[in-house]
Amino acid sequence: MRSSLLVRVALIFVLASVLPLALAGFATIGLLQDAARRDAERRHDAIAELAGALVRDAVAGAGDRLTTVSRLLERELNERTPGGYGGWNEGHRATVAKRLDGLVEPADIYLELEYFAVDAQSDLVRGGGATGPARVEGARMFDYGSALAEGAASAGDDAIRSALVQGPIESHALCIAPAPEVRGGFASLGLSSPVSVEDRVVGVLLARYDLRRLEALLATVASDRYEVHLHAADGVEVATAGAVEGETVGRQRPVGSNGWTVEVHESAAAVYGPIDAVRRRALAWTGLAVVLALVLGVVTSVWIVRPVGVLTATAQRMEAGDLSARAGIDRTDEIGRLGAAFDRMAAALQRLDEAKGEFIGSVSHELRTPLTSIRLSIANVTDGVVGPVDERALRTLGRIQGDVDRLIDMVNALLEMARLDAGAVEPALEDTDLADLARRAVTTLSPLAEQRRVEVSVDGAGRARVDPALVHRVVVNLVDNAIKFGPDAGRVVVRVGEGTLSVADRGPGVDGDGLFEKFRQGRQDGVKHGGAGLGLALVRRIVELHGGAIDVAANDAPRGDDEPAREGEGPGAVFAVRFGQAT
Repeated sequence: MRSSLLVRVALIFVLASVLPLALAGFATIGLLQDAARRDAERRHDAIAELAGALVRDAVAGAGDRLTTVSRLLERELNERTPGGYGGWNEGHRATVAKRLDGLVEPADIYLELEYFAVDAQSDLVRGGGATGPARVEGARMFDYGSALAEGAASAGDDAIRSALVQGPIESHALCIAPAPEVRGGFASLGLSSPVSVEDRVVGVLLARYDLRRLEALLATVASDRYEVHLHAADGVEVATAGAVEGETVGRQRPVGSNGWTVEVHESAAAVYGPIDAVRRRALAWTGLAVVLALVLGVVTSVWIVRPVGVLTATAQRMEAGDLSARAGIDRTDEIGRLGAAFDRMAAALQRLDEAKGEFIGSVSHELRTPLTSIRLSIANVTDGVVGPVDERALRTLGRIQGDVDRLIDMVNALLEMARLDAGAVEPALEDTDLADLARRAVTTLSPLAEQRRVEVSVDGAGRARVDPALVHRVVVNLVDNAIKFGPDAGRVVVRVGEGTLSVADRGPGVDGDGLFEKFRQGRQDGVKHGGAGLGLALVRRIVELHGGAIDVAANDAPRGDDEPAREGEGPGAVFAVRFGQAT
């Protein structure tokens, strides 16, 4: 019970002190983690918005530059064809090509620059290539219709080229391709602008914007902490900047109405690293708090439970007959007051027991003389000293004499118990043959054994330093009980060893609870046997006086061939005595 109470008190202390703090700490960590996640999402949204703005501005700038080039080309055409549009000659084409070469600055903004004439009489000036800056050089000339067909067949991008050429003709405005294209290992974005003469579209200027320029722009926002990806509407990666190792967290935001998106990634360790550090610290502090709480809980539990254990042990000593036992709890709190009250109660019980012993001793001493006188008087009457007595009176006097003898035995037992309780008996220890002592005790009880036809035997050998007279009383009491409580024509065995002896019977068995208390007597078949119930109490006091102990258990020894089962037998009992000083 004590250990169970100690554990419960310690656990309650831990739960009451640590659990709320741990729950609050982890709830706070959860809130911090949510805050870190929301803060990272805001950062990623801001970076994605900035990257999207840079991409939109870059594409818009490329379109504006292409529009500017187309306006300059318009002026050139208007100057060359005043009052209307006319056919081109080879010199005029070279002049336009040279003019375009000077207009495209910086030269690496476009991977390719093409001009498509609308009139069938016009030439196509095509300059640059997919692997170098746009430079207008001598090239084949196509009219509008044949350029769409033949160009699509050679380039494999008829749909985009058709849309880029036809769009400015119909809208008279700048057109941007919905998706990038990869040619020759370079990603580019198609742009086209109309070229007009006297408000009539006479040609289309088509350019391939170099998307590698976007990576430099994205690098300015990615720095060394983020990883930024630009995706087209079809999911194709257009440009990327930065590199983040390990697990990442990120957000995706649209760039504009063309379906392009910017995806920003950041290292999860950078986002949640501080929170993880806080969590590790919280776990460490929580573990330390649990250890401290357990230590304090155990200390507090011991402080509470130890006096309870002392009270329990003291009560058990008193239950065993030591009424001098005291708890001795020196505290000023409620438990201390309880211990003081317990000690006062124990002192009162001891005084009461002493008073009872003195009373029993005094009464027994006072009874002994008249009882002895009565026994002598009855003996004189039955012997005919005072005159003849008839047979009927003799039978009555015999019963009276038996009762007087039992009273005298009871008084002697009470006086002996009183002397033992008072500590007036000092054993005269000597080296004793326990087997010989047991045989002499059995001989004393032979009349009773013969009366009930009980066979009493002594087995074994052994010696011990004991008081022979007192141990003789022990053996007599144990064998007497075995004969009285066992079946008729039964068997009692006294076994002797070094410093030990035991008495075994085949009686109804015994209940060990309170068996060795004073005035406690067993029952058999509901009939109370004669006696005061002091025999086993005397046995225990004598054994303890020799520094020994006595135990009782069921007789589970196997039955011998010469020991048949008899009517009225039970599980039996074995009283085992161990003396403190064996030789």
